[in-house]
Amino acid sequence: MPNFTKAARLISLFAFFLIACSSTSHSSNSTSYKKSDYRTPVGAVMVGAVYDRPYTVRGVTYYRLKSVNSFNQSGIASWYGKEEHGKLTASGERYNMYAMTAAHKQLPLGSKVLVRCLETGKDIIVTVNDRGPHVKGRIIDLSFTGAVKLGIVNKGLTHVTLELLNGATAEPQDGHFSVQLASFSQRKYASELARKLDKSKIVMAYVSGKPYYRVKVTGFSSRQDAERYKGRMKGKYPGALVVTED
Repeated sequence: MPNFTKAARLISLFAFFLIACSSTSHSSNSTSYKKSDYRTPVGAVMVGAVYDRPYTVRGVTYYRLKSVNSFNQSGIASWYGKEEHGKLTASGERYNMYAMTAAHKQLPLGSKVLVRCLETGKDIIVTVNDRGPHVKGRIIDLSFTGAVKLGIVNKGLTHVTLELLNGATAEPQDGHFSVQLASFSQRKYASELARKLDKSKIVMAYVSGKPYYRVKVTGFSSRQDAERYKGRMKGKYPGALVVTED
């Protein structure tokens, strides 16, 4: 890597403070958690759970899963439509109200879930690509099309059961890991850093309604390779983290 100019070092320092002080609603906070802190999601029965780092939204901490062998849950489902259409999800995809997707607070991104509506008797399969709903008592947010197929668009809320179909396979094994080096509130700073890096990309995410621009280095074939790269960059980017690309 070439030596950084004074300006670049200032950008790096600025990025560090953004990461430290403005953590995204879908990222872990800086608190250390013991194994005893982790808990089973409300209404869920699961086997073989491996937890990822937790994250906090509006003062509530959620214990997301890195992988799980089996997962079943019962509770209230809701849906979100055109007001969210086109916005970025936690996976980096843009929300498509016409796709068969959903938001879940804990399941690994990329999970395939069978959703059964107890009121209409219908069922659908959706892919988890977002975090939420961050509302007490709700366990899943369905896309508009998912709600249509379950017959609940006019109801808004309904009782459902969830069954994970691809247990313990949500984390890709080849070529799906990135290292997020920094996050900026202004795109120009993200662009300046990205131009200095090979295989980089900029992903926009919203934090408390404000856009942030994350700079990622992509294309690592395994988590171990990504972790090694993060270790080499740790001196310049103390807040760097490995990200699973779904």
